[in-house]
Parts: sequence; structure tokens; C-alpha cells
Amino acid sequence: MKEMRQTITATAVLAMLSLPSAGIAQGPQTANALSLTLRTAGDRREFRPGETIPIELEFNSPVPGRFFVRSSTYDYSGRLTIDEYRIEPNDLVTDPMLDYFAASRGFVGGGASTNLPIDKPVIVRLALNEWFRFERPGTYTVSLRSSRVTDGDPRGPGRPAVVPVESNTISFAVLPPDPQWEASEVRLASQILSSRAWDPFRRDGCRILRFLATDAAVDEMIKRYDDGQWGCEFDHMIGMFAAADRARTVRQMEAGLRTNRPPVSENYLETLAILSVYLQHPEFAPAQTRVAKGNEPRSGELSRHEDLIQAAQAKYAAIVTAADPAPTFLELSPERQLRLLRDEWPRVNTPTMTTVLRQLEEGTSSSWPSIADVALRRLYEVAPEQARPIILGDIQSPPQDATLATLGLLPERELPWLDEVLLSNVQSAGVDGADSIHSELLQRYASAQIAQRLLVYVDSRIGRMACRQQAALLAYFLRTDESRGQTLLDRALTSRSTGCSQTVLADVARYKK
Repeated sequence: MKEMRQTITATAVLAMLSLPSAGIAQGPQTANALSLTLRTAGDRREFRPGETIPIELEFNSPVPGRFFVRSSTYDYSGRLTIDEYRIEPNDLVTDPMLDYFAASRGFVGGGASTNLPIDKPVIVRLALNEWFRFERPGTYTVSLRSSRVTDGDPRGPGRPAVVPVESNTISFAVLPPDPQWEASEVRLASQILSSRAWDPFRRDGCRILRFLATDAAVDEMIKRYDDGQWGCEFDHMIGMFAAADRARTVRQMEAGLRTNRPPVSENYLETLAILSVYLQHPEFAPAQTRVAKGNEPRSGELSRHEDLIQAAQAKYAAIVTAADPAPTFLELSPERQLRLLRDEWPRVNTPTMTTVLRQLEEGTSSSWPSIADVALRRLYEVAPEQARPIILGDIQSPPQDATLATLGLLPERELPWLDEVLLSNVQSAGVDGADSIHSELLQRYASAQIAQRLLVYVDSRIGRMACRQQAALLAYFLRTDESRGQTLLDRALTSRSTGCSQTVLADVARYKK
């Protein structure tokens, strides 16, 4: 009944516009009102099992500027349901994400979206594999009913009506499995993901493995699950759910707890826990029905057994805790190292990590300067006697990507014997903010003895300095000579040479905490 009411509404809207409603019912067969043309990219008609099936939705209208198309594709927040797919034979396809959503691990989303006016054909590009997995050879037909179109700009006042529109029907063949092709795809994906060169399409390597989901692809995803590259975490996770041999996937992920460069992430543990509970309780898995496929269940049977998932996750976490992260930590990708040191430190904080932290701090094991800074911060937590001389040296000559969060850790309120070095560093840094760390370290450690000489440097530059640099120096004067600091702050607030006046109070306050 809901679908019927939506269709009647769309028809009524078009009737009020004195436009034929045939465009909704017939799609591309008519040039009236709206049309939606569905096609595979390049009009391909043959695909292998697990191969990416790129599709294009082309929206068109002879009434320019009246209709708008929501351009959302897909993102990590959930599944788009604004396109209702019809696939035949439906019993030959599966939904690779149904188990994931049924465990209450997702919600309706769509990520960044733009509402585009149909002044000319608007094309939305998608991958059919996001919704359906084609593993069995045969000929398939696909059409869809889209609710992307509104009569009027949805960003404007009011709530413009959604106008459902039907597409044409296309057909394509899925060929028999080809082990040689599958092996070549895994090699291609591995080459893509092993490259350190920046490429906006690098995530395609993750999607190749995710959609393929063969045994070899699963093994590659497990090996790379936590490497942090190219934003692949979600693809790797869904690849585990999509794999046909779930028992093998669970075994391989369990083996990875001991051999796959520990420590593994919380996401890895949770995914493994959910899959293992599904394996032990197949009755919890949602049925792959025509209605369920391609949609998003609010919850499934497993969502009512969170205790089982937590128990499994705790069991696997105990295995990880028993493993020493130090021997393999330097083999991790820089992205993964940084995440563990910065966001998941308790998972790797063991006595054996001290040597690793020293190597990372020295920069001998990573090309990422920010890793050295965070490693020094953690070294100060676990071995302050080792970290203190390093910090003192870095205060005088800060390395690239040094932060006050690390170099400001020493307990002394001031380090007067460093006054001259701190002042000299600020005077030679310029006003463009490229070396703002010098100003931050001066406000953190310098004594009042250099205030007058610093004032000579700062007085004519207030209002022209970079915001972060200026805020740090103002904080220094407010600490050492409040009256003078207040006078300088008032000048900074009234200056219009830069945009710093709008944020200077908040910027200064951050240093006074």
C-alpha cells in the first residue's frame, strides 16, 4: 500500500504540471516528464563471478531546472535504499551484506550527496555488487525503481515531492568461474595495495578483493585487514561477510590472531566474533528472500543475542592480549602504526615496546615524521628517563611535525636556561606560521626574563602573524606580564589584517589550560 501511495503522489504531481505521467511508468520509452535509463558501463553484457559490475543511472527531463536528482552513491554509514532493484532470476543471487545489517551493525546512510538539477542528463554511477552477489552462471535481467528525483530543489523551503521513476530493463550474462582470471585479479589487487604512490583510485584494489571474495581474496584481505591504507577497513570487513565458505573464513581469521601481524583491531575482533556466532547458530542468519535482498533489515535474530557476540569477542581478545606486539610492530604499515600509537595505545603498551618506540622516535623505521612525535610521547609515558633528554634536545631544535602535545610534557613550568634558544628560534621563524612550534614552545617554557626583548619583536607584528603563532605569543605575555598581554590581545582583537581576530580568544585559551 505504501508503494501504491507513493506512485499515486508522483502521478498527481505530474498531472498538476500538465505533464504526462507515462514517463514514470515507461522510463526511457518516452521523452515526457522524466526518464531513467539503466545501463552497464560501456554497455558490457558479460561478467565473471565476483567481477565488478558497474552500472549507470541516467536521469533526463525536457523541463530544465524543475527536477533534481540526489547523487548519493554509497558510503560507510549504511546502505542506500532509494533505488529498488528487480533482478531475475532472483533466487540465483545473494545479498552480501544482509548478515551484517541483520546483526544491527549498520543503518541507512549514503554519505556526501549533491542534489543536481536536470538541466542536462544526470548520470549516477554505482556498482551492482554493493547490493547483490552473482556467483552462479546464467543470464540475468535488471531494472529498478528510483526515488532519487524530487520536483524542486530539496535544499529550498518546503519539502518537494519525491517523484518515483522506473527504468528500462537490461540483461547480461554471468560466465562460469575462471580460476586463472580470479588469481590474476588477486595479484592485481595486491599490486595496487602494495604501492605507496598516491592514487585517488587506489581503493579499487580493496573493492576487487571484496567483490571477488574467493578463498585467495579472503586470505589477502585478512593479511591486509588492519593496514589502514586507502580506507579499506569497511571493504575488508564486508568481504568477510560475503565469502561463500564462512567456516574457512572464520578459521583463517582465527589463525590471523596469532600470525597476522598482531595486534589486530577491535573491528577485526568484532567481525570475527559475529561470523563465528553465525557459524555456530545458522538459524540466526536472515533468509535471503526476494524482499530482503538489496534492502536493509532493521534488526535480525542475532541482534537479540549481543551477549554471544561479546563472549566470542572477549575470547578472541584474550588470544590477542597474550601475543607480544613488539616483534612484528615495525612490519605494520605506517597508517596502522600511527593508529595504534595514537588511538589504541593500551592494546600495545607492553614493556617490550620500549625498544620499538626508540626506533620509531629516531625515524629509522618510518618515513612518517608524525609517527616519531607520537612514539616519543609514548616513550615518555613508559620510560621518562629515556625520553627526557630527547625532548630537551627537540625543544631546542624541533624536528619536522613536532607537536606541543609531546614536547610540552616536561613537568617544569619554565626552563629559564633555554630562554635564549627559544627567543632566537621565534625571531628567526618569520610571521607566516610555518614554524609555529617555536612560538608554542616559548609560551610553554620561557621565563619572564626575555619578555622585553620579545616585545620588541612582537609589537609591530601583532595582527599580521599567523593565527597559531600569534596566539601562542599572546599566551606567553598573559602568563608573564598580564597587563602587557591584555594590551596586545586588545590590538589583536581589533586588527583586520588577517582573520585571526575572529578566533584569537579561543586560540589563546587553549594554551592557558
